[in-house]
Amino acid sequence: MGLHDITLKDLRLKSGLKQQKIYEDLGISRSGFYFIETGKTKPDKLKIERLSLIYNCSEKTIIDAWEAKSE
Repeated sequence: MGLHDITLKDLRLKSGLKQQKIYEDLGISRSGFYFIETGKTKPDKLKIERLSLIYNCSEKTIIDAWEAKSE
């Protein structure tokens, strides 16, 4: 699996965190988080920043992971 094949779900699973913890930290609904994680909704700048902190990775990694799922 190359870097561009990593999805937001992969990052979440690697982090060991539950979906609920993440969407609560982002201040969004469960369905809102689902739409981001499945590539249906692009996260805004603030959510990208927060996700990079939660997953301990770069903002570029978050964007690449979202794009991998949205394509």
